[in-house]
Amino acid sequence: MICPSSILAHLAKFFVTVACIRTFSNKYDKTSTWSFHAFQILLSHSILGLLRFGAPFFTSATSVAKYLRIFYNWYSMIVDVISMALFTAGILQGYRITERVWLTIFSLSILPIFFHLQPRRKENQIRRHQLFLNVTITLQLLMIMLVGLRNSNYNVISLIISYIFERFFIDEFCYYYDIPSTDLTQYSLCFVEIFMVFTLNEV
Repeated sequence: MICPSSILAHLAKFFVTVACIRTFSNKYDKTSTWSFHAFQILLSHSILGLLRFGAPFFTSATSVAKYLRIFYNWYSMIVDVISMALFTAGILQGYRITERVWLTIFSLSILPIFFHLQPRRKENQIRRHQLFLNVTITLQLLMIMLVGLRNSNYNVISLIISYIFERFFIDEFCYYYDIPSTDLTQYSLCFVEIFMVFTLNEV
């Protein structure tokens, strides 16, 4: 089934991500390298989303649409983890935080990915994983905020607020106003990407 609103949301994120990538295409420092890879992952997610929600445009095979849906759902969880971990690593390394510190945070941040590789998960495992994921994300946001404010980079405030909304409040907002969660998530990520660029430009 074609979902025009989701196609439009992923298309908007696609163009925003391309614009963000272009701002880093001529930079070669370590901060830009980490961030460039994060934007590339978000770009691939936008393309996959266009294929997943626009599959009936390309093929009438229900099996293709089914596997696209499964892969999209799995990849969305991976992107949620790895993109923030890469952005955090870039910011911390850009501010010359001790390698041991930023590598420890980066390692903790990508650990939840391995949970998604498990074929079967019990309900209590899912709850523990969600708690651990929220803890690692909160730790990353705290590090970004502390390091940014310490270096007078006040763009981190907008970045943190936009990411907190996207991560912790978007489901309740969508439920209350009857908005598709997938669509609003993509638009929220657009703002996260924009504020991330503003933050990275000050690093």
